[in-house]
Amino acid sequence: MTTAAFAMSDASKVGAARRHALSLAETLGFPQDRAGQVAIVVSELGTNLVKHARDGTILIRALYDDSAGVEVISVDRGPGMTTSEALRDGHSTAGSLGQGLGAASRLSDRFDVYSQQEGSVILSRTWSAPPDRAKSSVLVSAVSVAHPDEPVCGDAWSRRVDGDVETILVADGLGHGLQAHEAAEEAARTLTTDGARSADAWIETIHRALAHTRGAAVGVAQVDRRRGVVTFSGLGNITAAVVLPEGTRHGLVSVNGTAGHILRRLRSDLKPMDVGSSLFMHTDGISTTRQIPAGPGLWTADPAVAAAFLYRDGVRGHDDATVVVARR
Repeated sequence: MTTAAFAMSDASKVGAARRHALSLAETLGFPQDRAGQVAIVVSELGTNLVKHARDGTILIRALYDDSAGVEVISVDRGPGMTTSEALRDGHSTAGSLGQGLGAASRLSDRFDVYSQQEGSVILSRTWSAPPDRAKSSVLVSAVSVAHPDEPVCGDAWSRRVDGDVETILVADGLGHGLQAHEAAEEAARTLTTDGARSADAWIETIHRALAHTRGAAVGVAQVDRRRGVVTFSGLGNITAAVVLPEGTRHGLVSVNGTAGHILRRLRSDLKPMDVGSSLFMHTDGISTTRQIPAGPGLWTADPAVAAAFLYRDGVRGHDDATVVVARR
């Protein structure tokens, strides 16, 4: 579930992002016309960033549900836009035909725009075939980007559903590179293959599974939809919090240690998580998010929008970086 990040510093970067998205769609088994639509979306969003935005980035990742999908996110640092005008064909502030965002919207199965003066996020999802959207009442999305000098990401995340309980894991392998990647991936694999258990028990199970690896910081959050709570257990430097729709934050606490090597007494943390609340978790490749962005509608939009904002504002640039956002 690694995300590929392309900084839109000039027009040549648009082609690189488009080729990556097209190759990903083809690898996922997209029909030729659907793969072509993904490529067009990337071209339109990337060109929009080059022409209009500051510090624009295109984020691309694969989606896995009943069918495969490709998620494309455009994120920038301004100057913002009026959404209704930007999506109208013929509207342009750069003397072009002004068909970019309108075309991208029509070619996407899911399309969201969130914009303020200090920056915008545009989300596009395209599926090879329509997925079953009724499986879970918890929406989860993530941005997970490798260290800029490494071919693989030393972070990983995964999720599972057991009845009313949605379990979400974030793992940060020590350091970066292949050995960090192997440790984080082993943590994610363990979550998806073993039987259901509590958050603390998951940490203990993953600790044993990582004994042969470099080790990792690991956080496990369990959203209980019936009880309206989230339980978090963390080992090492994984940041987590519940965020209310208006942006108020309630932190969740990890304990010191390293899964695979050092496990002291765990202390799970429980907070209310009502419908409309969000949960975020991130590795230390994202700087500590003391000031949570709380623009109107941010925490009620698609979780991918909030994840992209947290990534944009917090990425350190010299480590793997992962942020996961879930919303009831």
